[in-house]
Amino acid sequence: MSLRSEDFQVVLDRILTEAEVLGRSSVEIKSGDLHRKVGGYPGTNHRMPICCQVMKNNMMFGDKIMEQPPSGKGATLLISYQLPRSESKRYIPPLKNAKKTVSRRNPQISPSQRTTHSSSITGSLGLVSCTSKKANRPCKAVEMYWPSAFFRKIYTYAKENNQHVGILSAKYGFLLPENIIEPYDISLNDMPTHLKRKWSVKVLNQLTKWINPSEINTINFYAGKNYRSLLIPELEALGFRTSTPLGKLRIGEQMHWINRELGRIV
Repeated sequence: MSLRSEDFQVVLDRILTEAEVLGRSSVEIKSGDLHRKVGGYPGTNHRMPICCQVMKNNMMFGDKIMEQPPSGKGATLLISYQLPRSESKRYIPPLKNAKKTVSRRNPQISPSQRTTHSSSITGSLGLVSCTSKKANRPCKAVEMYWPSAFFRKIYTYAKENNQHVGILSAKYGFLLPENIIEPYDISLNDMPTHLKRKWSVKVLNQLTKWINPSEINTINFYAGKNYRSLLIPELEALGFRTSTPLGKLRIGEQMHWINRELGRIV
């Protein structure tokens, strides 16, 4: 039987859950060990590239690749996963039964939650919104939107001017650039207000699990009004500093501004 990504995901989830139940703050998992638990390794029909991709897809802020082979997909890939984890932190694939820890009606975070972050993320975080122009195949998030010239320029600028960059997706919420996603045709610009609010709660949950105001000095939004207007007040209420470099510029003006700022890069 040919192994699929779902087979590796089930076993990986079990390992993470068992470590969390034991009260551990982190757990290191090696691709060779994970594949052995799933089966089919060692052997001529192993699925090590799929195994490694599943492991990388599950990485979040705070997780670290401790070792990996030159190809990035071999039996020696070793990742340290931070604990605890929850369904609301998982970006890919979306989970039907994810439990939200923030109320949809009032997405404020209680003071006790503000000190429970396990992230080692420091510096500034740039958030770039998704675009309508996308790749036509499953791929990394940054590659999904790369066909858009506007995204390429904004993302390049964000990388040059922030220690960390994330992507705001109308379908998936908050994404790391390396998360694998599938093409979709959804935009916040077409959503009614109640769905935009639901989306913002989801993103707020994802962000506040892995960053806190004492570690991130500024969250810079390189995104349209619909992707930031509901998030900014809540983030600022938690003590985060936010900035909208493109906030008052129209699309044409944004392109002019970004071309000027990139200078020799573009």
